[in-house]
Amino acid sequence: MASESVAKADDVAAPPVRRLAWDPRVDIAVTSSASIWLIASELLKANLVPDKCRWCYRLPDGSDTLNSVDGTLRRRLKWENTNAAGAASSVLGFVLLPLGALGMTAGAAANDHALSGFPVDAVVMTEATVIAADVNQLVKFAFARERPFVHYLPRAPDGVRALTESPSDDNLSFYSGHTNLAFATASSSGTVALMRGYRLAPLVLGVGLLSAFGVGYLRIAAD
Repeated sequence: MASESVAKADDVAAPPVRRLAWDPRVDIAVTSSASIWLIASELLKANLVPDKCRWCYRLPDGSDTLNSVDGTLRRRLKWENTNAAGAASSVLGFVLLPLGALGMTAGAAANDHALSGFPVDAVVMTEATVIAADVNQLVKFAFARERPFVHYLPRAPDGVRALTESPSDDNLSFYSGHTNLAFATASSSGTVALMRGYRLAPLVLGVGLLSAFGVGYLRIAAD
């Protein structure tokens, strides 16, 4: 009887979960269209990215114009094993953080006895994240900023693209796709949880943002 009374008291104390306004016809259509565009842009990347960087740090005569802040941070934060940092950033940003965000949002919903609304949460989170990825892709293609490791490669007669394993990615440094996806995932899950009024919303947002900062650091470490 005592435990039952405590459970009832907890239910009474818990604030009601708020409804999340959405239109399935609009939100699902937008999410699907944005996802298709993102996939298509990845498949056609080699044809969409310019052959040479637009945002570079060298004069026509080859002189280095990289600012001291970028150079200093690179030297201090870059790992000796950049491949390990790159792999860690991909696992954290593309796998662990999205799964964790979905799982924690579902847990927050279940904690407030509102798990039935989680599918809507998941759609809205996915929609926001995919749109953020689309905007990121457009900016990358428009600015064509050379990646840090590309800047330090030996210069070739026709540029450095032929010297790398993934030429279509050489000039897509601004702004980081990994970091963008990480913060979009973290902020969308935290925002949905706050809008719902889940009691665990601060935890969802806090863990997500800390993980996103970790992804950003690992991208610098990966050069």
